[in-house]
Amino acid sequence: MSVLDRERMNQIKQIIKQNPRGMSISDITSEMKMNRNLISRYLDMLLVAGEVEMQRIGAAKVYFLSHRLPISAMLEFSSDLVIVLDEERRILMVNQAILDLLKINRDCLVGIQLKDLQNPFIKTLRDYLPPEGSPPVAQQDREISCTLGNREVHLRMKQVLTGFEDGSQGITLILEDITDQVSFQNRLLMSEARYRGIVEDQTEFIVRFRPDMTTTFVNDAYARYLEKESNELVGQPFAPCMLEDDIQFLNRALNSLEPDKPAPFFECRIEHTSGEIRWNAWTIRALHDDSGNPSEYQCVGRDNTEKHEAAAKINKYIKELEFLAQASRDFRDMEETGDIFEYTARRVYSLAPGFLAWVGLIDLQQSTLRIRSVVGDTDSIRQLDEILGKRFVDMVFPIELEETAALLQRRTLVRAPSIYRLLHMQFSEDVCQRIEEASFGGIDSYLMGLVSRGRIVGDVGISLPHGTPLPNRGLIEAFIRQAAIAIEWKIADDNLRQSLARERKQVQNLKVLSRTAMDLIEMDCDTDIFQYIGETIMGISDCAFVATVIFDTNTDSATVRSIAAKPGNLKVLQKLGINPIGMTFSRDPEKKVFGTRLEEGPPIFFHLSHRLPEKVCRSLEKCLGIEKNYIMKLGHLDQYFGTVVIVLERGKDLANKELLEAFINQAAVALLRRTRR
Repeated sequence: MSVLDRERMNQIKQIIKQNPRGMSISDITSEMKMNRNLISRYLDMLLVAGEVEMQRIGAAKVYFLSHRLPISAMLEFSSDLVIVLDEERRILMVNQAILDLLKINRDCLVGIQLKDLQNPFIKTLRDYLPPEGSPPVAQQDREISCTLGNREVHLRMKQVLTGFEDGSQGITLILEDITDQVSFQNRLLMSEARYRGIVEDQTEFIVRFRPDMTTTFVNDAYARYLEKESNELVGQPFAPCMLEDDIQFLNRALNSLEPDKPAPFFECRIEHTSGEIRWNAWTIRALHDDSGNPSEYQCVGRDNTEKHEAAAKINKYIKELEFLAQASRDFRDMEETGDIFEYTARRVYSLAPGFLAWVGLIDLQQSTLRIRSVVGDTDSIRQLDEILGKRFVDMVFPIELEETAALLQRRTLVRAPSIYRLLHMQFSEDVCQRIEEASFGGIDSYLMGLVSRGRIVGDVGISLPHGTPLPNRGLIEAFIRQAAIAIEWKIADDNLRQSLARERKQVQNLKVLSRTAMDLIEMDCDTDIFQYIGETIMGISDCAFVATVIFDTNTDSATVRSIAAKPGNLKVLQKLGINPIGMTFSRDPEKKVFGTRLEEGPPIFFHLSHRLPEKVCRSLEKCLGIEKNYIMKLGHLDQYFGTVVIVLERGKDLANKELLEAFINQAAVALLRRTRR
């Protein structure tokens, strides 16, 4: 066929390719613009060559592009080894896989009879083929092996009867390279032999059991772990020591077995033969039968108690840090009015709940310990108060500083001495014994000092039922050290505020004294200085009455010169028929002479009258709702010419005492100056 014919045939194939539904001869002739007979001849040639296909649709012949592939091309695509032989055992064709295996050219094989080839591979093939001269017979798969170079090759050979175009018959040998598979099987057999030794020597637990949970295999590691023999466990339920609450984790793992999750993991607790509760970690895998149903389960596990204990320690450490961090914030953000002692006692009791937790504050100058806060069981606190006969909180105990320092400077929780010693021997041993008996079994107490920068601030105590272990010892000690710093800072801050308050008070007092001094200096002779003195004292301190009494040394008598009182108090006196202003009475030289300080004196009426019985004076004071009297003389240097009496309402105490004393002295000087004019 000329080159021109091949080009036209290729053009025809391209046109047919562009019309996958097929084309008739007339359609192709129209496209090619050629003679119909010539196109028909080309199509017949393509049809014979197998490059196109023809289908009759009615009277028309419709041509399609052929999708057939020559068998030689197909064989080249195969990864198997393919050899085609004729009746005389002559090689008609081999694919590339054969050439790659034998590392020879195609010409060295094609057209040559097998008996004329000395290649080890070909010689092995001859041994497995039927005898020469016998008709080709298809046989079942056979495995053959041979040595090529230094490599052992294993092949699975299949013989396929083959018919050729000339009517003769032959055979096609298809060989699959199973070298890797055979090698794997050999290694698997060796591995299985090693596996039994490994399983028995394995430190991890290996257990197999049926779907009904009956154990079929237990390795020595698991048997040793449970302190039993392997044959004692086989036939028993899997994990016989597992806690009942944790069986759900095993069931959940079994139910979650899926192709994409073939080995789920679960953890459980067991009650070990030693009596301890231990943690186990298991990986479970299903072993299936030929039908794909699980016939057995295999679990591989280990003891991971240490991991859980370590995790528990870490969690405990984190919680302790969070506790201390929160306490630090609470101490920092506590308001000025916040009770830091109450907060400290409550936090300690939350860490060691029992009978009581208390905080004491030490006064180094007075050598005393004052209980500032008591927190705990309500019944325990009530019983303690009843037995002691007073509230434990706010009690003050004398202490030996050296002995206390030796106990508290250790900065750790130590077992406290007996209750008798713990109460600093301020209560009888019988009382202390009653406290022990009320606890139904005894009391264990612990003490730790509140020590900051080497200075003892106070102590913290904890009382627990006898024999109860002290919980959270390290955390309590850390918190108490933290509280010691906060309490010392709180005390210093309170002292600073009190000092500033005193300074502000002193400044205010100086302002008052400066103002009253100017009033007294600028006061003219017509102004009632005695009334001024009383009203000024009423303004400085909240009191019921202020009386000014002047002495006459010539007659040795005393006269009430002024009475300053709250609204309504004078009216009460008037209703009772008493008008102290202008009252004159003889001085009794045996009566107490008051000094330049305000001192608590006798009943006011008894003091002023020197005539009424004290019982009557007390009744009058009760009727007026007054209680305490403070008296101070009006004098300067050795001169004594009167007194000031300050009367307080019931339940009240004298305020601004220093300022009052200073003003009264100031008023005495002004009175002395006025009498000398």
